[in-house]
Amino acid sequence: MLKLSIMKKSISLKKITAFTSAALAAIALFSCSESGESELTKIEMWYIPSQSEAGEPPADWFVYDKIRSKLGIELVLKALPTDPTELTDIIMKAAATKSLPDLFRCSHATMKQLAKEDKIACVDKMFPLMPIRSKEIYTNSAREIAQIDGMTFALAYPTSNSAMPKNEGVLIRKDWLDNLGMQVPKTIDEFYRVMEAFTFNDPDMNGKQDTYGFGAYIEANVQEDGLGKRFSPIFGAFGVCGTFNYSKNNGHLNIRDRAFYDALDFVRKMTMTKVIDPNWIAYKKDDFRNAWKSGRFGIMREQFAAYSLKSNYTPFDERFPNAEWIVVDPPVGPSGRSAVGINMQSWNYLAVSKRAMELGKTEKIAKLLEWLYTDGYMSVWYGQEGINYVIDAEGKVSDKVLNEKNAFTSVESKNLLQLRWLVDKNSADKLRERYPLWTTKNGRVMDSLEVLKRMQSKPWIDGFNFEKMDDDLQKEYRTGILDFATGKRNLTRENWSMFIKELDSKGLSKWEAKIIEQARADGNML
Repeated sequence: MLKLSIMKKSISLKKITAFTSAALAAIALFSCSESGESELTKIEMWYIPSQSEAGEPPADWFVYDKIRSKLGIELVLKALPTDPTELTDIIMKAAATKSLPDLFRCSHATMKQLAKEDKIACVDKMFPLMPIRSKEIYTNSAREIAQIDGMTFALAYPTSNSAMPKNEGVLIRKDWLDNLGMQVPKTIDEFYRVMEAFTFNDPDMNGKQDTYGFGAYIEANVQEDGLGKRFSPIFGAFGVCGTFNYSKNNGHLNIRDRAFYDALDFVRKMTMTKVIDPNWIAYKKDDFRNAWKSGRFGIMREQFAAYSLKSNYTPFDERFPNAEWIVVDPPVGPSGRSAVGINMQSWNYLAVSKRAMELGKTEKIAKLLEWLYTDGYMSVWYGQEGINYVIDAEGKVSDKVLNEKNAFTSVESKNLLQLRWLVDKNSADKLRERYPLWTTKNGRVMDSLEVLKRMQSKPWIDGFNFEKMDDDLQKEYRTGILDFATGKRNLTRENWSMFIKELDSKGLSKWEAKIIEQARADGNML
C-alpha cells in the first residue's frame, strides 16, 4: 500500500509539473508583445520634465504598457534637474562611475567632453532607423551642431525658444497698478517707482507688508551669463543685455562696458532697498513659479506657457480670481535702449551611452523615438482619448472631457505629459490644439498664443551660439557679479575694474578674443 501511495504521489507530481510547464509556456506565448518579441529590452532614459514642478509619470502610466506591447521595450524614466550645473554634475558623475543610462539629456559642452572620453556613441547609423523623426527634427543644422570631426554624437533638436522664438516677456500685475492708481511703467526709473509701491504700499490690499516689486531667480546660461535671463530686461535697459555685445564693428564682453556697471548698480539698489523678493538668490525655477502664483511679487520675466496655460495659471487663479497679469514693454533706459533678452537658435541634446551601443540597444532606442513622434504622439502630448482628451465634431483635439480634472490642460494631468518635449510639432493647427482658449474664474478668456504673439512683438537682441568659458573661470565670473549685486562686495568703479583685471589674468580676455575671432570667421561679427 505504501509503495502504491508513493507511486500515486509521484505520478501526481509529474502531472502538476507538466501542467505548470505548459501553462507557463502558454503565458510566455501570449505575453509576447505585438512586436513579436517575448523578452523586453530595458531602455533607461534620463530626461528633463516638460513641467518640472509636476512629478514623474506614475508607475501605471498607460504609455508604458503601449511601449511594452508595441515595441517590446521596458522604458525606465528618471527625471533630471532643470538647473544646468546640477544636471551636468549628475551626468559627469555617472560617466565617472560607468553608470550612464542608455539615453540621456545633456549640454553641448558635456556632449563634447563625453565624446572625447569615449563614453557616448556615434548616432549616425540611427537616423535611417527614424525616417519621419529624422526628416522633421534631425535636419542638417541639427546634425552639424552635434558633430565632432564629421561624426554625430548626439540627437540634437531645437529648444522651445528656437521652435517658438521670443517666447518670454515682461509681465506686471495690472490689478496692483489699478489698486494703487498707477500707470504701466515705461522707463527704468518708472519701473523702480512701481517696484517701490508694490513693496511698501500694500498693492494687494490685504493690510500686510508681504509683497515685493520684482521677482527672479538665477538662470544663467552661456549667452545670458552672470545673473541670467530673468534680469535681462534690467540690463537691456542699459544696452548691455547678454554676455556679449554683438556689434559687428565693436564686439566685446558686456562687462567691459561702463553701462554694465550702471545696470549692476541698479540691481544692487533693488536688493539694498528690498524691492526684489529676497529669496531670488536661493530660488530655483519651481520656487520662483510657486512664488508668483502665491502673490509674492508683481513684475517678472516669464515664459508664455508657464504663465498662461490653464494647468499653470490655475493655482494663481484659484487664489486670486480677480487678479490680472499683462505683458508690457521691457523698461527703457537712459539712452533709449530696451530688450527682453537674447533671441537665438539653441538646441537640446540626447546622447546615447557607449554601453547601450555595445549591448545592441541603438536600434531599439531609434524605434522608441520614432514611435513616440508618430504613433505615440497623441498619447505623449494629450494622454488617453476619452479620459484626457476627446476629438470634437470638427476633428479637433478638445479638453472637454467628462471629468475636467482629467483634462490634458488640468493641473492634475501634468505628470502624464512629461515627455512632450520629445515630440513637439509646431504647425499652426497643432499649436492651437496644444494651447486652447480657456476662461479664468472671473470670466477672462486666456489665449496662450495671443500672449506669445505679444511677447514676440517686443524688442529682442539676436545672438549666436558660442563656446562656454572654463568652469573655474565661469564660477568666478558668476560669483563676483552676484556678490556685487547683493552687496557682499562693495560696488565701486575701482573694485569693479580690479574684478575684471582678476578675470583677465585667469583667462577671460583670451576666451573673449577666441569667441570674437570665431564669430567673425562664421560671419556673425564682421
